[in-house]
Amino acid sequence: MTTTTHGNRGAKFSPLFFALAGITLALASWGYFDLFTRHAGMPPWLALFAVGGLDLAAVLIGKHALTVAQDGDSSAPWNAALLLLTALGSYAQFEHAALNGDAVAIGVVSAAFPIVTVGLFEGQLRRVYRLQGRAAGRLAQPRASMDLVTWLFYRRLAFRATQLAVLDRGLDQDTALMIAERQLVLEAEASQKPQRRRMRRTYTAELEGGELEDLDIHTPPGPDDEDNGGGLRRRGEIAAAVRTSVGRVGHNLEDVLTDVRTSYPDVERDTVRKTLARLAAS
Repeated sequence: MTTTTHGNRGAKFSPLFFALAGITLALASWGYFDLFTRHAGMPPWLALFAVGGLDLAAVLIGKHALTVAQDGDSSAPWNAALLLLTALGSYAQFEHAALNGDAVAIGVVSAAFPIVTVGLFEGQLRRVYRLQGRAAGRLAQPRASMDLVTWLFYRRLAFRATQLAVLDRGLDQDTALMIAERQLVLEAEASQKPQRRRMRRTYTAELEGGELEDLDIHTPPGPDDEDNGGGLRRRGEIAAAVRTSVGRVGHNLEDVLTDVRTSYPDVERDTVRKTLARLAAS
């Protein structure tokens, strides 16, 4: 069975599901019928109507819940009605076994059939709703998730990457981990709060597709750098000069240092080396 949804997405039920649903209806019908006739004293013809009404109600409620989910609306009221009917059916099957003097295990197994069947149906129903919502643009795409090994060995890195994946659903796992690692390294080395605020703004630009600004976080602020703003601007200019120089003379430290000193004569060798290392790492 295939039901069409928005964006040509459908809900496909396996033939095995229909087989399970048929078995569940047969067992539930027999349990209801025996309860109504033997224990409630209901005439058989009336018991047949009662059993058919309960089974038909369950099928119609489930069908309507699926239709509502395909239309993109919330099927919560119909889900609640279906779950209530399922709970009633499970209780009836358990009580039927108890009244007949069967073992408790028989009652538990009989009660499990409606729960398992409706549970499978609800899982498929939620899938239809998610696919339809994503195709229509009302629900976000699945976010990147970190595998178990990453959580076991790199819990902090996995947590930060998960935060980034929640903020930007377009990130894949590798990209989220790369940005998270860069953030953690910079934050571990930074000691000045103004630099941390600047880095947070830089991360936002990076997520939006902008270029990550290189910060020389090892150089302490000078006495004449108010809130370290002047020092940050200068280091940003030097980093830009290093990137430009790499494009002209390559990655050799001495060549880049000589080229950068034509514009910044007082630039330190260690500053250029660290900037080159960050460029190579990115």
